[in-house]
Amino acid sequence: MIDFKIFNGFPEVVQGMTTKDFGSLNSDENGFQDTIKKLQRELSLPTEPHFLRQVHGNKIHVVNTVAPLSEMPEADVLITQLKGVPLMIKVADCQALLFYDPTQHVIAAVHAGWRGLVADIIATVIRTLVADFDSRQEDLLVAAGPSLGPCCATFTDPHRELPPRFSPYINSENHVDLWAFTQAELHEAGVPPSHIELMKVCTQSSHDLCFSARAGDTGRMGAVIMM
Repeated sequence: MIDFKIFNGFPEVVQGMTTKDFGSLNSDENGFQDTIKKLQRELSLPTEPHFLRQVHGNKIHVVNTVAPLSEMPEADVLITQLKGVPLMIKVADCQALLFYDPTQHVIAAVHAGWRGLVADIIATVIRTLVADFDSRQEDLLVAAGPSLGPCCATFTDPHRELPPRFSPYINSENHVDLWAFTQAELHEAGVPPSHIELMKVCTQSSHDLCFSARAGDTGRMGAVIMM
């Protein structure tokens, strides 16, 4: 289980991210419920985590109930101010971003694949936190676990497939540095560099540690946060 250091000093926050050896959190696979129960025990979660039918967009679902919903919403962002409500994003190459505002006491879990980044998911989340939850950008803490690194994030023709704002992050041989893009997006949105922890571990290169869809895995890792 990965523990994000950016949240150290905030005992009111429970957080972590599973790795490959923990088991798969793909809800379509056998053993999912056993892995969920294991996750609850590991993090002392009072309920099963809320999670989504992730669709690689920028839609936000605000959680206003403690009990997990019977039907998963189609979205890529969960936000709540409720205590005792765990939020979970499932990934296997995409970025899982966890947000915490210690002033307004609001958390968010974000599934940010390259399509979500194209859809401006980071700015959308921060605008929502500011407009709807009275957050200030400079108060936000953000962590991201392993995801596809610049060594392996290849595109057929990234200059045509991606918007112009990605151009500075396109490297040789059509590789794209999505880590650097995410960091720049957070900085531009007003999150201080000292409030950002990006775990720059490539899921495909570190296949012994991580599930990777590009490496052929159907398994998923889970990133969880709860107040």
